[in-house]
Amino acid sequence: MNPSSPYSASKAAADMLVKAYGRTFGIDYVISRCSNNYGPNQDNEKLIPHFIDLLRNNKVVPVYGDGLNIRDRLYVQDHCDAIREIFTQAKS
Repeated sequence: MNPSSPYSASKAAADMLVKAYGRTFGIDYVISRCSNNYGPNQDNEKLIPHFIDLLRNNKVVPVYGDGLNIRDRLYVQDHCDAIREIFTQAKS
């Protein structure tokens, strides 16, 4: 890990804390690093609902920076299924 911002450093620190706690106290752990989730009832200030709202209202969808930035997006039910699978595999 090579965090480049305070936010990413806090995420890396959380991972390291879980690992250290697990090793120190002999507790099994799994770290799941999810992507940006999207799905039903998501707040309209989030990217995908915001863009959908702009398009529905015939407004311009902004391009941030040079438009080449890439983000992972994961449908919320797919994320829930993955977490369920992690728990299922961890129990066996």
